[in-house]
Amino acid sequence: MREILQLVNYQFKLQQFAVKVGLSGAECIIRADRDALSDVLFNLLTNAMKYSPGRKEISVSSYKRNGLAAVSVRDRGIGISKDELEKIFDPYYRVKDERNLSVGGIGIGLSIVKNIMDAHDGHIEVKSSPGRGSTFTLFFPVESGDGHDPSAG
Repeated sequence: MREILQLVNYQFKLQQFAVKVGLSGAECIIRADRDALSDVLFNLLTNAMKYSPGRKEISVSSYKRNGLAAVSVRDRGIGISKDELEKIFDPYYRVKDERNLSVGGIGIGLSIVKNIMDAHDGHIEVKSSPGRGSTFTLFFPVESGDGHDPSAG
């Protein structure tokens, strides 16, 4: 997480984003493809920037909840309506909003994010309100400190 934040730090500064980071000090061991998870986090952070033309605030946090490791990316951007939330993970789907007409992309980023999370036995949740922003939270199964996967029995 820290590496990806450093990677996009220049973009944050260039676009004058205020970024709050609250990473848990507790160690969580997850079994994951490092490059794939980097792609997931990069996608969520760059989307947060793309869809926050006015209020340039992003919060990133990590924590443990219900035995899962969680990472949240929250923006104060344009948000997503309730009826479109169900579709945003579909390939090539883009939210229909005149405020994002100038935003590039073909609508596959979140579909890839969901596929990567599924491949890691994790999941993604999104909460959003038009005009108030969005929070995307990634949930990963946690391994015990001895390298044994507790869900494997």
